[in-house]
Amino acid sequence: MENFPDISTGDYVASNGNYGYTCGCIQAETERNTDSQDSAAGRITAIYGVKLLPLKKCLADPALPTPE
Repeated sequence: MENFPDISTGDYVASNGNYGYTCGCIQAETERNTDSQDSAAGRITAIYGVKLLPLKKCLADPALPTPE
């Protein structure tokens, strides 16, 4: 988690106690397994960097689910 910035410095929405969400891009390494029946398919194995973005950018992206 040393490559993950302090998310409370940007647009952060707190929800359900210590949980919440923000917007950002992650440079990461994932497993290549594409078997949708495998619960580890596409699992993140390493995070190399994170860039926080304005929350409105993610909220406007139709490819992303709406936060709950």
